[in-house]
Amino acid sequence: MKVLILGGSGQLARSIGPLVEEAVLASRSSDTKLDLTHTEVIYDRISKIDPDLIINASGMTGVDQCETNIREAYQVNALSVKEIARFCRDHKIRLIHFSTDYVFDGSEGGYREDSIPNPINYYGLSKLIGDTYALSYDESVIVRTSGVYGISRNFPILALEKLNKNEQVNAIKGYYSPIFVGLLARSSVELMHSERSGLLNIAGERITRRELAVRIAERFGLDKNLVREETEGLGLVAKRPFDSSLDSSLARRLISIDFYTSRANIDELYSYFNRK
Repeated sequence: MKVLILGGSGQLARSIGPLVEEAVLASRSSDTKLDLTHTEVIYDRISKIDPDLIINASGMTGVDQCETNIREAYQVNALSVKEIARFCRDHKIRLIHFSTDYVFDGSEGGYREDSIPNPINYYGLSKLIGDTYALSYDESVIVRTSGVYGISRNFPILALEKLNKNEQVNAIKGYYSPIFVGLLARSSVELMHSERSGLLNIAGERITRRELAVRIAERFGLDKNLVREETEGLGLVAKRPFDSSLDSSLARRLISIDFYTSRANIDELYSYFNRK
């Protein structure tokens, strides 16, 4: 089965690729070129690849970048999904599409698949529009996730870098459900072989950024006293939801691996760095 993985230069696509026997990774910078900002050519470009299944791990994920470049965010996170879903519908193939906890306003936390979205920044809004296009096709599954980390220089990795240098780590106050990218990738491959459709939350347990950094410090034998919590992040353009944590109870019943506990995720992070 030929699986087209969009977002081929991103950490999630690169983690899923080796787990799939016949994977084609596509992005604007990969060997298989597909620039999602040019929505008018997406359908024809996918037709030439002729996949049996599409995993859309692409997206413009810079929250502040989306706030200042609305046009590109709309093209990549919304309009491109419309074309991808149209192709899947016309060719009767499954679509696995990745979304975000930032479709919620963060006023409650513990969001389930049937919780009502209410984004407070343009990143969340553009992703929500893309979700709507993906959900218009019955053979799609939309995976909502949170704080994916492991390869890119996101908060857990930046915190680990600072801890290794005995530098202070400033963690923005708030809750989310971070997940190690390798566990999300393995969970996604299980979904490939299921008949699941609709929305599904796959994310880690609810935790503050400070507590996550402290647990990382403990696992790596570093000084957890270097971790500080701050009320607001300096220099941020877009609003962030205070508690965007996701309830992954349904996925925990469907998926065989422990993708959920912070211990499992941090152990995977530890193993990843020991293999490097």
